[in-house]
Amino acid sequence: MVSLADWRRIAIGFGGAGIVTVFSLAALQPGAGIGITNVPSVGARMGINIPFPASGTCSGTCCGTFTGTITSGTTTVLPSCWTSTNTIEAWGGGQGGTTGTKGGTGGWFAEIVNSSISGTATYAIGTGGANTHAQGGDTWWVSTNSLDAPGGASATSPVGVTTFSGGASADGGGGAGGPDGAGKAASGGTGGAGDNGSGGAGGTSCSSPSCTAGTGTANPLGGGGAGGSTNGASSHGGAGGAPGGGGGGAAGSGSSGGSGAIGQIVVIYTN
Repeated sequence: MVSLADWRRIAIGFGGAGIVTVFSLAALQPGAGIGITNVPSVGARMGINIPFPASGTCSGTCCGTFTGTITSGTTTVLPSCWTSTNTIEAWGGGQGGTTGTKGGTGGWFAEIVNSSISGTATYAIGTGGANTHAQGGDTWWVSTNSLDAPGGASATSPVGVTTFSGGASADGGGGAGGPDGAGKAASGGTGGAGDNGSGGAGGTSCSSPSCTAGTGTANPLGGGGAGGSTNGASSHGGAGGAPGGGGGGAAGSGSSGGSGAIGQIVVIYTN
């Protein structure tokens, strides 16, 4: 049987507006769950893009263990089969970079378990900071006192049973925190990796006129910080990788930094 810890590390796609990506372990067994047949083994994993399960009877996609990623909106109706056996993970948005080779700090990671809420859940997804060194937005679930993952450079204190900070910036942006630890700090113009090195890779630096530094790599465990431009006129820092990677800084006249990446919420529950 695949554990929740292993399941969380299966890459999951980012949903569009109002959509989350939901997986059912039960549905991956031959003839079980939503009726998928002739699946050779649980190793043949697949994702199903559907709206977050609405209220109703527990059948089909409303039975089993689900992992859903939320990147937009402010409320969601929890399914009738929602239980208190759950894990809620949050990533704050990354701080933006700016001129003067100043990259942005990565967003925080925070987690709670066994959230007792039912009905409609309210939440906020932290925005990525603009390329003026703007701080990243905070991501929270139910309230800022329940679960709160601050954005990069935010003055807010994290709230959760497990919290890890985003990586510090240099010319490049810092990586986002994640379930495996704090985001890695940028090193010169190279961005820091997300999730203590288990998340997205940091972007590469550049140092020539009109160059653009590398974008941080997106990864569901924590985005990488962007690369920074360390020299040259009209050069540009890269954008942070989602979720929570810091933007890259830029040097030289006519240059601009890169934006930080948006945050996210991951909901895991068993019914």
